[in-house]
Amino acid sequence: MKAKKKFYWLPKTRLGKISFYVCISAFVIIYLQYGISIIIPNRCDANGCPDPVGVEFLIRVIPGVLAMAIVLITGITSIISIVKYRDRAIVLFVSAFIGLLGLLFVLGEFLIPH
Repeated sequence: MKAKKKFYWLPKTRLGKISFYVCISAFVIIYLQYGISIIIPNRCDANGCPDPVGVEFLIRVIPGVLAMAIVLITGITSIISIVKYRDRAIVLFVSAFIGLLGLLFVLGEFLIPH
């Protein structure tokens, strides 16, 4: 008789735990970027809003790029943990799905012009 595969909420392997906590840090960075964007006002006048430059641009863009890179890394490490180490945690499946959505987002930004 075959043994049943057990699914559990939190990861058991070291790589799975790292992937889980890195995924949480990506969402923390996304919410920090949201808060920073609310605090820093746009410099808009009657002619419209100019493109952000300098420090304002860096403060708004770098957290977003960093969060997207972390989401992609999380997806890769989650898939490695699921396939190689047979970690069957539900949060790893969710973070792998989020990583795939992040990959689709990045590919869409580069392949579909707007």
